[in-house]
Amino acid sequence: MKRIAPNFEKSSNIIVLDRIPIDLNVETIFARIRAQSKNPRVQKIIRHLISLAEPITRAKSMFRVSSVNALNGDAIEISGVRLTSHVLSVAFRRVDKVYPFVATCGVELDNIQVGNDLLEKYCLDLVKRAVLTSTMHYLESFLSNNYGLSCVSRFSPGDLATWPINQQKEIFSLLGDVDNTIGVKLTSGCMMVPEKSISGIYFPTAEKFESCQLCKRKCADRQSPFDIGIAKKLEVA
Repeated sequence: MKRIAPNFEKSSNIIVLDRIPIDLNVETIFARIRAQSKNPRVQKIIRHLISLAEPITRAKSMFRVSSVNALNGDAIEISGVRLTSHVLSVAFRRVDKVYPFVATCGVELDNIQVGNDLLEKYCLDLVKRAVLTSTMHYLESFLSNNYGLSCVSRFSPGDLATWPINQQKEIFSLLGDVDNTIGVKLTSGCMMVPEKSISGIYFPTAEKFESCQLCKRKCADRQSPFDIGIAKKLEVA
């Protein structure tokens, strides 16, 4: 691959972002555990884990600048790879370019040892989530700044019933050797390793929305309430 800038690599239309700068904000992590955030032991554990994580974290992402074509019914073709999803076929009707991606907190954080203490394991999970969230924010900013996109939203396989998780295989096929490039493996059950990794497709939108706004299921990780207006617009309600 031809290196085009520090931490960025480009091969054809595939971009690799390595050593993504991460902001591990303690208060943001505490906000996820409202009831326990004032617990002195929890605060001590999280601050300690952040001190261990910051020097070794190597968050990474890769994406592909892809063309999209509508096929029959709910099928679409992205850079020659066929996907089947009603919500994608509707959302991409007037979109020429999309950005399939995989992002990860990296394997390095799995080397932090917390023993069998359930609270420490839980806190480490929170730190990993924070790293992944920061990684996604960086990726979104990179797409917006480098491709002239005022706003981007995304869908991920498995987020909605209309796009099953097994289509992560298609995302990985669009990106090539994801394992050797950014260290993310796809299991036979279409789960990703490291666990705190995410795949999907970014695309330009007039206003940002989350997949949560199209889903009525109860979920501990819900970021936004169900929005009947957006759901009707994308023909999923």
